[in-house]
Formats: sequence, structure tokens, C-alpha cells
Amino acid sequence: MMGNRALLMNFMEKFLETVRFGNNDFAVIAGYGDVVI
Repeated sequence: MMGNRALLMNFMEKFLETVRFGNNDFAVIAGYGDVVI
């Protein structure tokens, strides 16, 4: 459970950081790849 939560937090940080720069498409693609892996 802790591992999943850490992965989710890492995903959210990457997603929010990318969106902040205005590259929404990349955020969705990169985030989806992280979740699948």
C-alpha cells in the first residue's frame, strides 16, 4: 500500500509540475506511462 501511495504521489508531482509549464498533452502521456509501468 505504501508503495502504491508513493507512486501516486510521484505521479501527481510530475503531472502538476508539467501542467504548470503549460504542456498538458505531455503531462497526460508521461503520467499514463508511469501508471502503466
